[in-house]
Amino acid sequence: MKVRIGDLTKIRTGKLDAYQRTYIIEDNGSHKIYVPYLYYFIERYIEELRKQAIGGVIKYIELGNLTEAVIELPSIEDQKAIVRILEKSRKILNLRHNELVVLDKLIKARFVEMFGDCEKLVSLNNLCLIITDGTHQPPKFQNRGIPFILVSNLSKNTVTYDTEKYINEETYNKLYKRTPIEIGDVLLSTVGSYGHPAVVVEDKKFLFQRHIAYLKPKRDMINSFYLHSALLSPNGQRQIEEVGYMNEFIDDYDEIICYGISFYKKTCLVKISLQ
Repeated sequence: MKVRIGDLTKIRTGKLDAYQRTYIIEDNGSHKIYVPYLYYFIERYIEELRKQAIGGVIKYIELGNLTEAVIELPSIEDQKAIVRILEKSRKILNLRHNELVVLDKLIKARFVEMFGDCEKLVSLNNLCLIITDGTHQPPKFQNRGIPFILVSNLSKNTVTYDTEKYINEETYNKLYKRTPIEIGDVLLSTVGSYGHPAVVVEDKKFLFQRHIAYLKPKRDMINSFYLHSALLSPNGQRQIEEVGYMNEFIDDYDEIICYGISFYKKTCLVKISLQ
């Protein structure tokens, strides 16, 4: 059975009892709704309420949107059983999250133990043959051909090729001269959720947008996966965060500034431990 929330609850504004933009939702005395069950419903329904929000700079949810929301209403016993299952699931998810946090700290600590606390630092420009970024001139795209990847394709520390943007062979051959990608090269996101590196591990033709940095390591000096791990290390991420900022692109052969991270061909700001 589906019922309007307004028929089951008493909703007060927070003008006197709480912050003025707060709605206080209570059982209206009918005892047909288990409040924790209502809480979980609203938690899922909140995105729909956000879509209905009105206002200019500061949007707000109208009371009517909340009272008119329709909720599935099983018996009180079933509502309580559903809540118990949801709470148990949440505890498991929280426990798993905490385990991942601890594991992440352990991995970072192990990295420092194995490779040192970055006392001996070497600039990336001394470890790479090329440091640049993707093409600045958006090519003409087509439905098929050679993948043209975006920042979103650098996920889970690897390169994915699922894209809706493709270029032809002629465009690829022209742009490839600037970024001669091959297995072992490292890409790094420089905008949005910047600082995510990925090692190229497939012998596959592709090109990428300007918001992806391109690092071609000197193979006789540094291993690609070590470079990848160093960029992900606390020291690497700290440096990336320190140099991250929003700025217009300056097309200069001595200095490349992208939205997010500044890379210098002569003096790269990011340094890593090399022992």
